[in-house]
Amino acid sequence: TRTGKNGTVMRQSIGISGSESGMDGAKPENRADVKFEIIHPLGRNRGKNSQKNVQRDATLLELDASMAALHATINQSVFQAVQAYWNYSAYCRRLKIFEQARERALRLASETELLILADERPAAERSQIQANLAAKKADCIGAEAMVRQARRNLGLILGIESHEIDNLALPESVFPEAADIEAMVEIEESVIDQIMNQRPEIENLALRIQAAQRRTAGSRNLEKPQVDLNLSAGYSGLNEENGVSGYISPLSNHVRGMNFGFAIETELPQQNRSARGIRLQLESAENSLEISMARTRREIRSGLKQAFNLVKDQLRQVACSSEAVAAYQQAIENENEKLTRGISTIVDLLYVEDRLTGAMITDLQAHIDLAHAINSLIYESAQVARSQANHSYLIETDSFLRIPDNFCRKNMADEGKKKDGSEK
Repeated sequence: TRTGKNGTVMRQSIGISGSESGMDGAKPENRADVKFEIIHPLGRNRGKNSQKNVQRDATLLELDASMAALHATINQSVFQAVQAYWNYSAYCRRLKIFEQARERALRLASETELLILADERPAAERSQIQANLAAKKADCIGAEAMVRQARRNLGLILGIESHEIDNLALPESVFPEAADIEAMVEIEESVIDQIMNQRPEIENLALRIQAAQRRTAGSRNLEKPQVDLNLSAGYSGLNEENGVSGYISPLSNHVRGMNFGFAIETELPQQNRSARGIRLQLESAENSLEISMARTRREIRSGLKQAFNLVKDQLRQVACSSEAVAAYQQAIENENEKLTRGISTIVDLLYVEDRLTGAMITDLQAHIDLAHAINSLIYESAQVARSQANHSYLIETDSFLRIPDNFCRKNMADEGKKKDGSEK
């Protein structure tokens, strides 16, 4: 049996039968029937919306949708891995800041102890110095614990076995470069529309909607009355001989002529209420997908604008926090000089030291927030993993260290220079 694209069914059959009565003198009857039949639907299952065509088209669309869903999952996984990496890098950098503060506290404690022994400082300052040193050591212990936790989170996301997570290398001390806020290019609606078409989530839903529409069209086709045109041709043969040859010979011997048939077949009742119920279910599923598409488009559009604005906010915060660190570093030098001259106290120096440590932590957090914001902008603008041939994906790790080119004039200019150089 073979079904054509327009729903026409072509069927061939060959039948051979033999019988013996067992009575004396009775001859065996060996019959052969060869038949070729064409059934062409006039109503249900006719044309491009026949069940075979619908099933094929919907399956292919759903396969493409699954590949788009895989692409979206890869983007999400890489996004989470990069976020976890920046957290790991941040906690390692945070530990170094606390270790530097501990080293300053140790150096201050050593120098103060010498001054106390030389009667240049009162012994009462020893307790303040020791308390400060103990607090800095406690900060380092807490920071080490946070590093281990961040390393574990990154290892689990990367799929590293639990016994190998502790061997995970330290991150490189590189953060995304902070571009000038003036270099940021405002998002235009045309850019947003282009990005929307590149998001695999949109592609996945669009393909699933098309598959649902094909299935709905097929269910509407099933609601049509069952009316078929049946054309048949064949022949029959008869042989009354014994043996194997007599059993097979009716296929070619004793054939009296061709048989032809013509019929129009229908099925009662002609209304298919079951198909109507299936059609209503499929229409409901199609409407749900369209609602999901509209919601996803709103979320992507809003998320893209929010990620862009967040990058701009973090650039301003990084500029301010870096300025604060530089100012407190100068203040430390001033307090040390004042302490040497005897016009300042240990308490004043410890206060400025703590303020410097706090400013460095704030600056670190600002850089990490900028890294997270850039990662979010890369994800929202569909630039995480680029689809390649043979269902492979390209991930450029260097792209996570800068603002996407289409949002920054400096990167756009650099990219243009690279292209000019490559053309030359």
